[in-house]
Amino acid sequence: MAFSFFKVSLAKAWRRIAIPTDLNLDFLSASILDAFDFDSDHLYKFSYKDRFGIKATVFHPYMEESPSTDEICIGDLPLKPGDSMIFHFDFGDDWKFQVLLEQIDPPNAKIKKPKMLESHGRAPKQYSSWDGEW
Repeated sequence: MAFSFFKVSLAKAWRRIAIPTDLNLDFLSASILDAFDFDSDHLYKFSYKDRFGIKATVFHPYMEESPSTDEICIGDLPLKPGDSMIFHFDFGDDWKFQVLLEQIDPPNAKIKKPKMLESHGRAPKQYSSWDGEW
């Protein structure tokens, strides 16, 4: 299986993630959230431009719109190195991650599952204004 390498940025922090292209976008979402130490308890969507330059969106499986992130594999996206998409997470707090596809590599025996390769900068706190009490 081939691998996609993404540079994911949020505020001044960024993470480089390698992920198999045969995994769906739910796996990419989980990898991004894990890399930034975010909980995965909110809806999300990915938006990008298709090969005609028209905005396309893939939605969280619990949303009514389609297609959903559990149906679309990373390798099926019409992205080439240098293209980017937005990972919009938690529509209340409105987190928007920039997801840049840096490269696509052939199978790599050293990497068998999603993996964070680099981490730069401190990730913002997911719930910075929440003090943990009701």
